[in-house]
Amino acid sequence: MMLAAALGGLLPLLIGATMVFAIATLWMVRRIAKGKRFAIAQLDEIRGGAPALLVDPRALLFGIESAGKMQLRGNGLLSLLHSELVFTQLVPSRTFRIPLADVVGIEHPRWFLGKSYGRKLLVVAWTTEGRVERAAWFVPDLDGWVAALVPVLPAAAIETEQPPNAAVQ
Repeated sequence: MMLAAALGGLLPLLIGATMVFAIATLWMVRRIAKGKRFAIAQLDEIRGGAPALLVDPRALLFGIESAGKMQLRGNGLLSLLHSELVFTQLVPSRTFRIPLADVVGIEHPRWFLGKSYGRKLLVVAWTTEGRVERAAWFVPDLDGWVAALVPVLPAAAIETEQPPNAAVQ
């Protein structure tokens, strides 16, 4: 009887907390869906009707080197076009474009900016405004991305590329 009375007082609190959680979850799902629609629209606009060589809707951005270690990871679409690599992040909605002619190397470390996913990452280095910038993504098919990138990158960028299955030191 005392247990029922104690639970009776907690029941409104539990119902309220559950409702808040459900509303927050619904808001986040809608925000991600909106980000996905934005990403697809951005990619379609950038492509201008030309087909992409490779698209990964499950890419996870580990960050842009110049932004430092405090930035959060971000899910989005990583797309290889004929002349550029494009990442459209879902939340917040933003797009990064890397001209392939500016790429100076690709690497496959397990860590980037102090973050790891427990697997090798795709790190792309390119020149911008007279300096080298780097960005890293986790892509489920790293070997597929390397195979797609190698034929379209400048020769100098290929020389710095490490095979995805190379031993990590």
